[in-house]
Amino acid sequence: MALPYATAVHTKPWCLPPMNPAGLPAQPPPNKKVDCPSIAPWLEYCDKHPIHSRDNLSKHIFSFNKEGYWHINQLTSNQVSVEKLASWVKIGMGIADLVIRYADEDMVLVNA
Repeated sequence: MALPYATAVHTKPWCLPPMNPAGLPAQPPPNKKVDCPSIAPWLEYCDKHPIHSRDNLSKHIFSFNKEGYWHINQLTSNQVSVEKLASWVKIGMGIADLVIRYADEDMVLVNA
């Protein structure tokens, strides 16, 4: 059964609507935005994602928390550059690029 609120690539559990007791998606109140995901569970989710699972991003949770990164909207390309994120969080530029790219993709879903 195709879900109207999920894409083929990203089926993020944190952005799916809540289920009611009958197992059907509950309709969110009008104009209610989805909360922006916290970084720690989001990185753990990315590690379990079928496409991104080999990236082992959750090993950097401590570094993100230490530098004050709490929600994925802080990691989008309009908020931080690859070079700055890599330097501030002390991760490789390739990992920083992946994190920013995934954050950009997932914020589109959050803001939809």
